[in-house]
Amino acid sequence: MTGRTRVRAAVPLALSLALAGSLLPGAVSAQDEAAAPPHDKPGPAAERLLYNSFFVDRAPLDIQADEMDLYLFGLKTEAAQDLRGTPGIELIDAPATAVSLILNPAPAREGELNPFSIPEIRDAMQFLVNRDAIAQDIYQGAGQPMITHVGPSDPDFLTVYDIDRGSGISYDPELARELIAEAMTAAGAELVDGSWAYEGQPIRIKLIGRVEDERRDIADLVRSELEQAGFEVAITYDQFGPAVQKVYSTDPQAFEW
Repeated sequence: MTGRTRVRAAVPLALSLALAGSLLPGAVSAQDEAAAPPHDKPGPAAERLLYNSFFVDRAPLDIQADEMDLYLFGLKTEAAQDLRGTPGIELIDAPATAVSLILNPAPAREGELNPFSIPEIRDAMQFLVNRDAIAQDIYQGAGQPMITHVGPSDPDFLTVYDIDRGSGISYDPELARELIAEAMTAAGAELVDGSWAYEGQPIRIKLIGRVEDERRDIADLVRSELEQAGFEVAITYDQFGPAVQKVYSTDPQAFEW
């Protein structure tokens, strides 16, 4: 384990684009006909491959403008849905990436309490995050809930199938709130007017939400669940660079997140 707990909601559906007649064209022939090569020269069908970087928000426009032939990365869900059925563009469904909720388990300073330093509360988060809603509502069906480190679309999923199906993990906010209440009370916290406090001070969770894609909506969902569990939540919306800098490059005990 790395010391950071992850609650995963996988997004294994890559929405890649390929124009008809892409970088690697091939002849399609009848079953009794030999394949006809595109030319009589030795080597591949394409003599040059040009690689470039395309911003995800502009990728759909660039491919429609013939600025590229093949986009090998995931698209935002809404953009992909808009492109479906567009003549000359093919969307390919394939495993892509995963989004994770990373919890800071560092012990708090004297007189303070970090809820995520308590293993039982980290475990309770597994039942507090609605993976199905993330996959079906936020990603519009272009994602799958992910319980283990191997996604359901991965060929190696069979090696962890029994663990995944036997985990007993599902969205159960009432159970999550019960587990959180037990752990917080045992740690000396009190529920005051519906919010958790420790030694007379409110407990405030700093949540960082990425803004460049659907992860902003996921952050809002997590914030709502934490608030219903009795926590004050201070949310900061950051782009990739600042978010990664805070989470991965700062001392966890500085509690910038």
